[in-house]
Amino acid sequence: DIDPSPTWRTVALMPLSDEQIVEFSRNQGVNDPELLLEDLKTRNAQEFARRPQDLIELSADWREHKRIRKHRDHVATNIRVKLQPSNDRNELAELSADRVMEGASKLALAMHMTRRLTIRHSAEANVVYGEAALNPEIILPDWKPNERKALLERPLFGFALYGRVRFHHRSVAEYLAAERLLELRRQGMSFRALKRILFAETKGKTVVRPSKRPVAGWLALQEDRVFELLRDNEPAVLLNEGDPESLTQRQRNKALRAYSDRYGPGGWRGLQVPCVQAHRFASKKLAGEIERMWQSGVENPEVREILINLIEAGRIDTCADIVFEVACDTDAPEAERIMALDALVALDDKRLDKIVTDIAGAEDRWSDQMARNGIVCLF
Repeated sequence: DIDPSPTWRTVALMPLSDEQIVEFSRNQGVNDPELLLEDLKTRNAQEFARRPQDLIELSADWREHKRIRKHRDHVATNIRVKLQPSNDRNELAELSADRVMEGASKLALAMHMTRRLTIRHSAEANVVYGEAALNPEIILPDWKPNERKALLERPLFGFALYGRVRFHHRSVAEYLAAERLLELRRQGMSFRALKRILFAETKGKTVVRPSKRPVAGWLALQEDRVFELLRDNEPAVLLNEGDPESLTQRQRNKALRAYSDRYGPGGWRGLQVPCVQAHRFASKKLAGEIERMWQSGVENPEVREILINLIEAGRIDTCADIVFEVACDTDAPEAERIMALDALVALDDKRLDKIVTDIAGAEDRWSDQMARNGIVCLF
C-alpha cells in the first residue's frame, strides 16, 4: 500500500542566492543591482538581503540613496514611507506628515509603557478574549475618530486580530517610542523622569527595565547620559539593541571596553550578541581595543567568542594573529577554534594553507570531529 499524503506539509523558502538578489532587485526597479550586491559584499551583509521582504525594503532605499545606509536611517525611511496614505483607496481624513508621525510615536510609547501588543481599531476588538488592546482614544484624545482610523489604516500598521492592528515590525515600534521620549525631552521632560522610565534600582545596582532595553538602546544614540548609564551598568544593551553602527567610534570603543571589563571575568553568563548586531558594531578601528582585551586575558568563553565574531564581521586583519593562535590551540574549546577558523577564512589569511596541511596530515592538533568541522569551514 502507498502511504497517504501527510496531513500537514511544512515548507520553507530557501534564502535568495547572490544571482537571485540581483534579479529580484532589478525587478524592484534597481537600475544597478550589481552595485547593490557589491555594496552588500563589502559590508559582508548578503545574509540580510536573502529574504524577499527585506530585499524589497532595501531596494526601495537603494533607489533613493544609491547606497546601503545605517540601520537607523533605514528604519526612519521605512517609517516615513509606510506612514504615507495608500494610493488604492480614499482616506477617511487628511493628515499631515508631522501629525501622523506624532500619533504613531505616541501609540508606540504607550504600547511599551503598558506592554500591550495590539491597538484597538474597531468594536470587534472587544470580542477577542485575553489581553486587552490599547485604546487609541485615550492616547490620542484630541484626534477625531476618522483621523484615528485613518492613521491605523496606514501601511505602518498590520492586521493582528479581529478589530485590532499592530505595528508591522517590532523595531519600528521601539524606534518610535524612543523618538517620542526624545520629543518629550525637547519639551522639558527632566532626565530624572526619563531615567525612572528606563531604569530601576535593585540591591544598590542600576539596571535597565527588561521591557525598556530596546528603547534604551535607541535613546543611547542621541542621549549621552543614557549611553553613559548603559556603559557603566549594562553595556550589553549597547551591542544588542538599537543600531550599534550609529554609535561614534569613540562610543563603540568605550562600549566594548565596558563589555569586556564587566562580563570578561568568570565563567558562562548566557551572553549572546545577535549576528546582525555584531556586523553593525564591528569596525576595523576596534582592533586596538580587541588586542588590549585579549592580551589582558578574557576568562569568559562567551566574551572570547564575541571578540572573535567581531574580528570576522569587521574583517579586522590586524587581529589575525589572535584567531590563528586560537584555531591552532589544542587547549581551546572546539567551538571557539572553529569560530576562529571561520574568521581566518573571512580574512583570507595566508596561513590557512598550513592549517589545511595539518588537517590532511592527521596532525594531533585536529581530532576527527575537529577535522570534519574544519573542512566544512574551508569549503
